[in-house]
Amino acid sequence: MTQAQRLLLLAATAACILLLLPAASAPRCRDCRRSTKEEVVCAEALDTSLPVPRTAKVPTQLQANASFSNAVPHTRVDNYAWLRDDYRNITAVLSHLQEENAYAEAVMAPSRPLQQWLKDEMLGRIPREEASVPQRQGRHWYYSTHAKGMQYRRHCRRPLADPAVPPSEHDSMDLELPEEVLLDEDQLAANRSYFDMVGPVISPDEQLMAYGVDTAGGEIYTLFVRNLTSQEQLVDASSGRGYSAEFSQCAGDMVFLEDSRTLLFTTQTADTHRPDKVWRVDTIAGPATSGSGKRVRRAALVYHEPDERFHLALWRSRSDGTIFLRGGSATTHYLLYMPSNSATDGANFTMLAPPVHEQQFLVRDWHSVGGSGDASSEEEGGSGSSYLYAVVFTGEHRNGQLVVTQLAPGALAGSTAGPAGAAGSVPAPAPAPAGSESSGDPGNSSSSSSSASSSGSWTVLQPHSREVEIVDLTVSSGFLALLERRNGTLVATAYPLPSDGSPLSELPKGQQFSFEAPSYALWLGDQGPFASLLLRVRYSSLTQPLSTYDINMETGNRVLKQQQEVQGFDQSKYLARLLWAGSTGGAQVPISLAYRADLARLDGTDALLLEAYGAYGSSFDPEFSGARLSLLDRGFVYAVAHVRGGGELGRYWYQDGKLLAKNHTFDDVIAAAEFLIQAKYTSGRRLALWGRSAGGLTAGASVNRRPDLFRSAILDVPFVDVVTTMSDPSLPLTVIEWEEWGNPLTDEAAYQNMLSYSPLDNVAPQPYPHLLLTAGLNDPRVSFWEPAKFAAKVRALKATPDSLVLLRTNMAAGHFAQSGLEDRLAETAFKYAFLVQTVAPCAGLPPSTQPEPGCQGCFAVFVTAATTAALVTLAVVLRPASRLGRSWRRLGGGSRRPGMGGHSSEGEDDEGEDGYDTRLYTSHMSDAELADDAAAEAQRQRRARQQQLQEEGLSLVQYEEARPAVRSQLQPIPAPAPGAAGPGAALALPPPLRRLVLGSTAAAGGATSLELAQFRGSAGGTLLPVPESPALSSSSLMSA
Repeated sequence: MTQAQRLLLLAATAACILLLLPAASAPRCRDCRRSTKEEVVCAEALDTSLPVPRTAKVPTQLQANASFSNAVPHTRVDNYAWLRDDYRNITAVLSHLQEENAYAEAVMAPSRPLQQWLKDEMLGRIPREEASVPQRQGRHWYYSTHAKGMQYRRHCRRPLADPAVPPSEHDSMDLELPEEVLLDEDQLAANRSYFDMVGPVISPDEQLMAYGVDTAGGEIYTLFVRNLTSQEQLVDASSGRGYSAEFSQCAGDMVFLEDSRTLLFTTQTADTHRPDKVWRVDTIAGPATSGSGKRVRRAALVYHEPDERFHLALWRSRSDGTIFLRGGSATTHYLLYMPSNSATDGANFTMLAPPVHEQQFLVRDWHSVGGSGDASSEEEGGSGSSYLYAVVFTGEHRNGQLVVTQLAPGALAGSTAGPAGAAGSVPAPAPAPAGSESSGDPGNSSSSSSSASSSGSWTVLQPHSREVEIVDLTVSSGFLALLERRNGTLVATAYPLPSDGSPLSELPKGQQFSFEAPSYALWLGDQGPFASLLLRVRYSSLTQPLSTYDINMETGNRVLKQQQEVQGFDQSKYLARLLWAGSTGGAQVPISLAYRADLARLDGTDALLLEAYGAYGSSFDPEFSGARLSLLDRGFVYAVAHVRGGGELGRYWYQDGKLLAKNHTFDDVIAAAEFLIQAKYTSGRRLALWGRSAGGLTAGASVNRRPDLFRSAILDVPFVDVVTTMSDPSLPLTVIEWEEWGNPLTDEAAYQNMLSYSPLDNVAPQPYPHLLLTAGLNDPRVSFWEPAKFAAKVRALKATPDSLVLLRTNMAAGHFAQSGLEDRLAETAFKYAFLVQTVAPCAGLPPSTQPEPGCQGCFAVFVTAATTAALVTLAVVLRPASRLGRSWRRLGGGSRRPGMGGHSSEGEDDEGEDGYDTRLYTSHMSDAELADDAAAEAQRQRRARQQQLQEEGLSLVQYEEARPAVRSQLQPIPAPAPGAAGPGAALALPPPLRRLVLGSTAAAGGATSLELAQFRGSAGGTLLPVPESPALSSSSLMSA
């Protein structure tokens, strides 16, 4: 090796070392493994060293039913049962909750800038002013507005320009007409830590407005009625003075009768919060004098349901002709109705369908336009026609069948019906639920609702299908519309009704309306006037903001009335997917997924938030969230697992995840998580799980079973103490939910099954991910002590001392947390900050301090590429005759010189070629070395070519040997005949040229032979063939 070669090798080695040293010594983030400029972590971590609140253990033995076999444990020990406080007044319990809150705030203190940043982002996406889609009702447009700085909404109306003009999909509110503010929620919520409202409900003459207010979060409302003309408060039970108790125990349902002064409303029990009574009040009449001489406003009791299984629901039909009352448990409904003109004190409800186990209903009435317009007209011999379109769900027909019948007592008393188009007989109805009471006589427990009698039969319009679930329906004067779930996809279909006022005898061809997103949410909206051709639907997906459409059911024309405005949102940056994960029993679990295309790497390093619910048959359909963009914009992937127990694939999907099949729900969550990891959407270090309420049960059970799959989890107001809660009938919702979870007091199988998944009963000494649990002190649905006990038990048993367990209790709210906009977003920002800090801390940095984007393997790739380039350079320089050096030159890496396998085009500058100019390096080689290298390369190429030709059946002949044979075949070309030159004869033509052409002819048997042609340089020159010479073949010319 020459001295120059040694120096060059030494320089290349030093360059590689200098290249590696800075990169190897650069600080690297422990989380994302990317290089940083100053710190060894990208973001300040949460403080896991703070002293954890101590929760005292007070063992309490809980006994199972003594009649159960020894196969199940008869005694359970609850060390934290003392945390239960039904009246929210035990000092030790309240102090413990406050200590937990202080600990959570201290741990999350490093994330406060991030929380503020997240909250500001979310607020920044909300426009300064926005309004709901105006809805036509009576003589006005009704809508609500929100302005920047407001916590709540303002309810308003404007008059119609011409109430006589029929509704159209092209209608718009005239902003020139005066706006009337009906209700300002911010004024009602002033100086209150919590505020929630139901309503407002407008009377038929549009003069009165009723609404309910909750200021504690317990979902118990106080009734108000206001005169919109005089602004007089006709009913105001806020102080409690001058009103009987029912006015401050409202459940939230309220309807005006046709006289526009009589109001029906429901109330709930004080202990279990169960809507159990219907009351009537004349809102204009003054208070009556009580026995003590005080003037007290009282309501008259209309109906009472004493059975703890049934909750009452009250509503007014779209036709305004009927008031419906439904008693419902988790699996069973019964229906009553009352004509809306029944304002007299003696009027009561009439049985429409008695309770039959596992039979449920969706009902909508139809009245002839121009008739009497109420449900009593047919019974009283009036000219109007009244029908009932209903969806009937039974144990055999879980997805529902559509039927039509005359609106009359006992019309839906039958539990079965014949096939489509056939009439099903209606058996005599069962007795009305016990406890129905006559008006104004609360002490009378005998049934006084109108007796039901069979009125005829129903007709099945759409039979049951396992693949199609009927989700909702609406009826107008001329159309019936269904919302269906077809193999998980929501579709709306409109069907015309007979113009003569008769009911449908079979379902006609309808118009179908759907959307193109891979998965989405679709609802039937507020439909407006009964005499309307319009169908209003609301649509959203993970990447599509909420959009409201008015569809003309006659023409099919679809008009977008409003799309949720999201400041700074560019939909083209986000992608949505629908995936399927295999689970137990061969089930395929759908997963709706979204991410930002320019940030998600999809290589297993992305942070991912997985949400799931899976209970009550509720569908967790994918819908848009402006707040969620703060995660997607930080590189998160968001996914929803539509697990069994929910209704996303119909009611059979629901049945496969309840009662004794409940474990399928958790199997599906785990299957979804494993699939997302295997498909490289995330990894166990980057996966977070979120579940709320019954979804908190889903998340808690899944974490207990597979804590290794998750980095962190949020259990939001979680239902985690399943066995204990379902064994206590005094708690709200327990009795009604025995049909959802089972009754552990009497059913041994249900008790054993609950023990297999109840999160609190399955906490084990094992590693746990970071956990954030939330609670509401006044929550009537999930008691605050459930997450408190779960947090304490996980802390005591977890095998990972550095994993966080945080409990945050809202001391002034209930199940739905904060009600004001900014307060609600601040709470969301706290949870998002927990996710970011535990799953992807680097995503929590401001843009100015975030490390440059890149993958974890980029450093290794860069070093490998640099080292390879250096080695290739050394090989080419030090050993140009090597195979690598010769390949490099053939690829254009060096100058091409005669004698070294290439040539330089005349007049071409070698330095202009692609690749390196190797003349710089060949100057270090001696002339003898160059000559030897050139000879060796020429010999190698000749041998390779010879071998190739032999494989093709050809031979290599020197050009000098073939040249005489070629020239002997070249004959002079005769001069053109005189006068043939034409106008160009005076021009001096170039001498004739000859060309040698290789061709193939049939005469030669397809073998390649020579063909000579001549041409002249003039435009009129001709190309003449020259007779071929069979003795001369192309194989003898290959060397040329």
